[in-house]
Amino acid sequence: MKTYSVIFAHLRQPSGLQVQDRVEEGFPIGVMGNTGVSQGDHLHFTCVEGLQAAPWTLEAMEEFSPKPALRQAGYFLDKGLFGIEALITTAWNCPLYLRKWKKVHNAFDVVPSDRWINDSHYQIWWNRTKRGTVTYSGFDPAYGYCVIISFEA
Repeated sequence: MKTYSVIFAHLRQPSGLQVQDRVEEGFPIGVMGNTGVSQGDHLHFTCVEGLQAAPWTLEAMEEFSPKPALRQAGYFLDKGLFGIEALITTAWNCPLYLRKWKKVHNAFDVVPSDRWINDSHYQIWWNRTKRGTVTYSGFDPAYGYCVIISFEA
């Protein structure tokens, strides 16, 4: 088994989770928002190898420190994340993002499929059968309110 860490970023407000809290499938993580360096309500998330206790940058991931875990990140993209289908608004390594912001986007930006109708599905859920442990919960200037959860798979 390997350890992975996933960050849920740009949350609307502090999640209420504390370091060392355990999460399991169906556990609420936070509410999608627009904090930090963000252009609108969305969930920015990415998954990396290893146990991470502080937010990492996209630039660091470009240098593989920490190393991206794209396969593990992909497992979060289902109806369990928001309780409704998740739509990718900025894909992993999106060339348009690179042209506009001059950096590689080793992450997914996602929204619930009904985001234009209402915000009833802005709640984010831990949707993995693997239990996780909160390793960071706080505010980062770039990511805004965010949570990092580590798990083994």
